[in-house]
Formats: sequence, structure tokens, C-alpha cells
Amino acid sequence: MQEIASYKRRVFLKDHPVVTQRIVLSSAGAAQTLLAGTVIAAKTVTATSATTVGAYAKPGEGETAALLGVLAEDVAIPAEGDAYALVYVHAAVIASELIWDDGVSAADQQAALTELRKVGVFAGDA
Repeated sequence: MQEIASYKRRVFLKDHPVVTQRIVLSSAGAAQTLLAGTVIAAKTVTATSATTVGAYAKPGEGETAALLGVLAEDVAIPAEGDAYALVYVHAAVIASELIWDDGVSAADQQAALTELRKVGVFAGDA
């Protein structure tokens, strides 16, 4: 069994009723742990139509990304197989407390926050 080390949990939700949805997070071939507050997206490779769901990363050449919401719980994804998790699909969140992949620039974050608004996740200041 994999353990998640102790840490101070970020407070990223505002005082607004939330709606969650259970999704399947795709294995990336290596075990990984995603923390509550991580921005989640479905990435599709255009040529093959293969779709994976995980932490949002800027789509590369020939890929598209559809933002799904914000991870509601910590989840450990095994190297082989997938993991179920709850995602906030309607919520008010504190933008500065969201967790992004290292390769996502500030400009890409702003664009992603605009897309999140379209699916029902509203980000703003504390």
C-alpha cells in the first residue's frame, strides 16, 4: 500500500455549494500522486483519438485538452492501471491555491481558468 506523506492541506474552496463527479484518472506508466486542488483535464491525441485523464498540462502538437475540473481528494495512481477520484465540476475556488503541472506557464494558467469557468469552476481571489 502506498502512503501519502503528511503535509499542510491547501484551502482552495470558497464558500459556495459544490458538485462533484467521479472520474477515472489514467496511469502514465509510472506511479504518481496527485493532491487535492490539482487541475484535471482529458488530453486527446488527435491522430489516434487516444484519451488520457490526469493533471492539466499544456497540449502539445497534435493534442487537445478539455478541462474537467479540480481534484477534490488526494489520489495515488499506480504505474499500471487507473484510479478513481472525485473532481469538483461546479465550485468556487481560490485561483492562487490551485495546483498546476510544472510546465504550465502563468499565461496558460489564466487561459485554463477561463476554460474552467465554462465547465462550472469559478476561480477568483481569496
